[in-house]
Amino acid sequence: MSLKKVKSGDTLRIPAHTFNTFIDAARDFRSRQQGRAQNAQPGFRQNGIVLVKNASGSDRGRFNVLGIDSPIFTPTDNEEEFKNRVALSGVTPAGADHTGKFVILLEPIANNEIGLACVHGVCPVKIDVTDEDQQYADISNGEAGKLKNSCTGAAQILWVEPGTGEKWAIVRLGAPEAGPVLVKITGSSAIATANNGPGSTTTEWTYSGEQVKESVNESGDQVWSTVTGGLTFTNKLFNRMEYGNRSVVAGGTFKNGVKFDDLDDNDWTGQLQPIQSACVVAVQTFMDSENNVYGTFESPNGITGSCD
Repeated sequence: MSLKKVKSGDTLRIPAHTFNTFIDAARDFRSRQQGRAQNAQPGFRQNGIVLVKNASGSDRGRFNVLGIDSPIFTPTDNEEEFKNRVALSGVTPAGADHTGKFVILLEPIANNEIGLACVHGVCPVKIDVTDEDQQYADISNGEAGKLKNSCTGAAQILWVEPGTGEKWAIVRLGAPEAGPVLVKITGSSAIATANNGPGSTTTEWTYSGEQVKESVNESGDQVWSTVTGGLTFTNKLFNRMEYGNRSVVAGGTFKNGVKFDDLDDNDWTGQLQPIQSACVVAVQTFMDSENNVYGTFESPNGITGSCD
């Protein structure tokens, strides 16, 4: 098809296919104009890639890690920009401030410059592997070049190079929290400040334990065996049902449902007891600012007593 221009005074004859071409061109132009107008309107698009300003004080490479510090634009600075675009300021990861709150850079970003980073989704990253059986990772305190593996964390390890040390891995950010692990209690230690019970007896403890797994032997009996390379806790387990026991006084009730007054009457004196060794409990793990692993569980305390 040939599209020819005409001169002033020429007879204008427009073939059907030429006219249709004009109509198609006009529709395309209008569509593109409308598209531009729509794109010019404020719009919030939520996905796993965000803009990040490198405020760490040093240039950072692709797949480095920065802790999330704050938005670049706060509502006070520019409310419209804050609403329409997620843009974060990232710093060198530091302890509890950035545990579970970090991004992985998708491109090199010079100091004080802005680039793209992954905050949710699947991404490569280097990990300091200390235990090959631990399938999660989180920040390494003061380290922007890698994550550190653990039994819990904001990054689930989907694949990692074999061995220990600094390894390449593929992780999923925004992974669901690791589920509880089964732990056999191996000991307890009284919390010195938790001695407000009857007769100044201890009402709260820290516990030690080791991760175990369940199986059934040939006789059909339940068997608990220690997990090779599993978690161990030394005075780093806490019983949530003991929390607040130290504040219970006459007229109050301990978390196991026992009344203070029933343990301290005229005929009988009782004491709360720690959870006994060899008991198996479901433990939810968490980390402190130094990536030390702690755990909590729920189990009612027993009591012992004697007649007065």
